[in-house]
Amino acid sequence: MYHSQPIINVNSVSLDYEVENFADAVLRSTELLVLGGYANENYAQRVYDTAVKELQYGVLTDNSVLLHDRPSADALHTGLSLLRVKEPIELPGKSENNVRLFISISATNTARHLMAIASIANVLANYHLAQQLLTASDSNAIVKALLEYHKTNCVFICGNDRLVGN
Repeated sequence: MYHSQPIINVNSVSLDYEVENFADAVLRSTELLVLGGYANENYAQRVYDTAVKELQYGVLTDNSVLLHDRPSADALHTGLSLLRVKEPIELPGKSENNVRLFISISATNTARHLMAIASIANVLANYHLAQQLLTASDSNAIVKALLEYHKTNCVFICGNDRLVGN
C-alpha cells in the first residue's frame, strides 16, 4: 500500500532560480521541502542551519549538493526537493566546486533517510539522468524523468512510498 504523499512533486522542484549565494540557494531549497508538503518550517530551518552555519552538506557530484538533517517529527513525510539555480554557486570552503543542483531531503526515520541518500546518489551516478536534471525545461520534465528511471530501477524508497506525483 502506498502513502498518498509522493517522494517528489512539482511543488518541490524549482528550475533556473536566481540566487545571490550559497545561503540563498539553501534557503530556497529548504522552502521547497515545505511547499512540497514534506517538512514544516522547523525542519527546514534545521537543514538551513546545518548547511549554512555548520557548513555540513554533501557534495554528490561536481554540480550537485545534498542538504539534510536528522529525521524528526518535523519531517512530515519522506521526500525531497530539487532546486536548479540559474548560475553555478561556489560552495563555502570548496572553491573547486560550483554547483547548480541543490537537493534537500526530509525523512521520517533513519532507514528512509539513508535510503533517500543512497537513491539520490544512484540517480546522479546515471550520467543521462543527471544531464536531464540539469537541462529539463520544466518541473514536470524533472518529475517525469525520475519516474521513467524508477520504472526500471528501484532507486527510490520502494514499498511504502511512491516516487513521484503531482
